[in-house]
Amino acid sequence: MNRIENIISKYLSGKELNPEELIELEDWKNLSEKNSQIYNTISGYWRKNHYRHNEVKDRVWDTIKKGVEGENKRDYNKVKNAKSRGVSMFSQTWVKYAAAVSILLLSTLILYFNYKPANEIISDNLAVRSLIEKNVPNGQKITLKLADGSSVKVNSASTLLIPERFEGTQRVVSLEGEAFFKVTENKRRPFIIKTGKVETLVVGTSFNISSYQDQNYIEVAVEEGIVEVSNTEKAGETHKITLIEGEKGIFLKESGEFIKREIEEGDFAWKDDIIFFNKVGFEEMVEVLERWYGLKFVVKRNVVFEKGISGNFKRENIKNVLESLSYSGGFKYRITKNKVVIY
Repeated sequence: MNRIENIISKYLSGKELNPEELIELEDWKNLSEKNSQIYNTISGYWRKNHYRHNEVKDRVWDTIKKGVEGENKRDYNKVKNAKSRGVSMFSQTWVKYAAAVSILLLSTLILYFNYKPANEIISDNLAVRSLIEKNVPNGQKITLKLADGSSVKVNSASTLLIPERFEGTQRVVSLEGEAFFKVTENKRRPFIIKTGKVETLVVGTSFNISSYQDQNYIEVAVEEGIVEVSNTEKAGETHKITLIEGEKGIFLKESGEFIKREIEEGDFAWKDDIIFFNKVGFEEMVEVLERWYGLKFVVKRNVVFEKGISGNFKRENIKNVLESLSYSGGFKYRITKNKVVIY
């Protein structure tokens, strides 16, 4: 890594920069709109996962070596040597090879910090894809129209990473949290949703994916069409399942196993603004209500639902929901401005 890469890595990992490093980072970001875009994209990927796959760097260099038109072998070696010596981006060498190095910096860091196949970051002509990150906080939901005509409704406490436009032979997005997809059919360009260790591949269909970090599972429920769900860390037919309309697949994060079941009442309820509880425990109830209303719950005593608690609420305020649930669950509550106290 050269100096600016080290500064970016240090800053994004939460380490404190000294005044000189802060100034250098800001100067680099302000040097061009391209640099600012590179930083924003790296920052978005950094927040997802942090894998160390150094071999990816060689792949990036090979791609640049083969793909940068008009550069002979001698010029390419100058760029590679500059990288190995850690020459500053502000040196004459960096200026001379600004286009190649900008692509290298973006590609290497994205691949280094969030291991992805190279063709998802670099197109055949080395054009960097612009990525848009949609963060939906607690208490909110959004509906998006994608470049291919597909629509996505994103639930609270979720993040969707999408390209500005789809390129190549696949339409790829990443999700953390929950979303309902209605995908425009295109058999020649399958639609792929990445959720941690799981990939969901579709041609044209509507389905729901739930993949919150605090869940010990990832669930894909199909409303219409066919989807294929696979474990990206393991190969073979035993690590993928095909789901048709009316089925759902549950991936157990700890064991890496898939379970196939029929969809249940309430699997798609949230997209219609309905809170649906079917014999859930107290902790799950709290998690859902925190996300739904954007409130912090403070639990003052141990509450156990021995048989679980059930109920559904369409566009009800938090007071009405808690009034009903507290009666069934045997607990009391107090609502303040941004907080609910259970006692």
